[in-house]
Amino acid sequence: MWTRKALGPLAGQLQYATSGYGSSMVRSRTVKSPFIAHAFRDFYPEGRKIVPKSVVGRLDPISLAVWYMDDGSLSVSEGQEDRAAFATDGFSLEENEILQEALRCLGLDSSLQLSKGRWHIRLNCRSAEKLFLMVAPYIPTVMQRKLPARYRGGPGWLPPDNDAGFQPFLVPITIEKVGVIRSGKPSTLQMTKFDLTTGTSNFFANQTLVHNSSCTVFSDSSGELRVCGRGWELKDGDNVYWNTVRAYGIESWLHKGTTGVQFEIFGPGIQKNPLRSPTVRVAVFDYLIHGVPQPRFVWPRQVLAHTTPIHDLELCSSPAGAVEQVDGLTSLITPGRRAEGVVWHQTTPTIACMELDQRSTFKAISNSYLVKTGG
Repeated sequence: MWTRKALGPLAGQLQYATSGYGSSMVRSRTVKSPFIAHAFRDFYPEGRKIVPKSVVGRLDPISLAVWYMDDGSLSVSEGQEDRAAFATDGFSLEENEILQEALRCLGLDSSLQLSKGRWHIRLNCRSAEKLFLMVAPYIPTVMQRKLPARYRGGPGWLPPDNDAGFQPFLVPITIEKVGVIRSGKPSTLQMTKFDLTTGTSNFFANQTLVHNSSCTVFSDSSGELRVCGRGWELKDGDNVYWNTVRAYGIESWLHKGTTGVQFEIFGPGIQKNPLRSPTVRVAVFDYLIHGVPQPRFVWPRQVLAHTTPIHDLELCSSPAGAVEQVDGLTSLITPGRRAEGVVWHQTTPTIACMELDQRSTFKAISNSYLVKTGG
């Protein structure tokens, strides 16, 4: 029933039958749909199932949970941490490497093991723990044998029936700018890299779609202003990052070689502007001194004037509870709009607590927000 509900309007009528062993079976077929036809052409281009390169970047926690329930397995050994594996022996080495890349997009590192001439994907204890955290909220009771005991007991969340819907697979986008970027890490290989700015104000950098939202700005020891996204730095130019930094005078917030600021950029043309902001705005979530996040009572006034709003919530005792808590949460920036979620911060950043899974920060994202916006 969980699978049928997950398919939403794609699910057909229930069919009841008796197996060859005499047990009762319930099954359901999908209805005809162009969405299914599109996926079928992608995975069965010549009548044989393959792993297309298009899966990279499209795997999300719900689809990962479905894949894990089907092909995944839990490995438990006395005296060792739990591990996970995927039975991908029906695919070639190249296809397994594509699946590995898709997992890496979710922060999951894996290894390939060859057994009797066939490949399997295995996750070490660290990546397996990340996997369990991601998929546990969606696993129904009947399949929770594939989870460590500490993650069992949840109902297996699925989108409400009235939220069922589909996002288009491809949307035509115009490339508006081509700019030069520079790596944030020193390299002996001298290369010129470019980013492509699209009509949605998103960037394609190093062949990866980088949503134009999170930004880090700091003044280095020479006094040069540095503007960065996630893991990369952008040269001064006509783009959303630098235009926003200039518009807000963010350089005046910083001290040479010591301070930095991290914030989200949102507004028209950025990630479909889910908060319906009429102008491009910033929401500061961290002020840093020598790279260390500082409590808000030491933030400068001009930084506090643009800070992220604070929800009046109590920290839950489990990751699943934190996800459930923010499901359906509304925005404090634009009342009536869905909030993406909340980020919990320790007031003393150097101390990690049990509720945050030994982390100093923890982000809980609303499932209903992901369903409505397409992630």
